[in-house]
Amino acid sequence: MKKPSSNSQSATSQQGAHAARTPDPVVEEAISRKLRKLYDEVASEPVPDRFTELLKQLQQQDGKG
Repeated sequence: MKKPSSNSQSATSQQGAHAARTPDPVVEEAISRKLRKLYDEVASEPVPDRFTELLKQLQQQDGKG
């Protein structure tokens, strides 16, 4: 009997990997919830003073141009 080539083994591995990527609604919801929480935390942080100053400088440059 002929031994399967590494290419056929590789194709089988890729098919198995594809099957593992099937989205699970429970997992997707958990990831979405955690990402939203992280985003909300970052979005609620105050804007650093340096960033505010840079924005003011840009606005002043736009007004002069």
